[in-house]
Amino acid sequence: MEGIKIQLGKVTMNKTARFIKPCLRCYGEDFVKKLSSVFKLAYGIGDMIIDEKIEHQIFILVDTEKCTKQFIEVISWLREQDYYENDYAVDHLIHGRLHMLVVKLPDNIIDLDLFLSGKYSKMYLDKEIIDSLSDDDKAIVIKDNNYRVKFVKKVNEYFETNLKLEELHEEAELELPPNIDEKEIFTYI
Repeated sequence: MEGIKIQLGKVTMNKTARFIKPCLRCYGEDFVKKLSSVFKLAYGIGDMIIDEKIEHQIFILVDTEKCTKQFIEVISWLREQDYYENDYAVDHLIHGRLHMLVVKLPDNIIDLDLFLSGKYSKMYLDKEIIDSLSDDDKAIVIKDNNYRVKFVKKVNEYFETNLKLEELHEEAELELPPNIDEKEIFTYI
């Protein structure tokens, strides 16, 4: 299984970062400020290194070398929060720079199974989260008719097809499901 591609110094943008990460705003301004103070390389919904099934949580890979002092403060604070699940060194326990934070997703905000099946228009249980999405991601979730043109173009480029706008079913989601064009699980292979 191919996983999330990690490059030191570069943030990996995938569907977890686009559609799941905004749910973390429900934990309040302190959480948002603390998390923004560390350098996050990627977000995922699972990690093969700990061989756990996908639960209702988000994995956040942090480059501690870019923010050592802030990271120590954030990890100490995070470990005291109810939504803290786990954290662990990814590359080397003592000399490594990559550290994984595992945070429980807020209850009654998102249906992770619907996310995994690419049902973006149905996955948010709390509609207020939709307002915190980027314009394009919001258009995907609300199935904005103007976004249908962009999606057909993306499908045609990715699959080398010639789908016409009028051939796109009205009930179709306007984004590819996770793990087709982007990866959502950390694997380190």
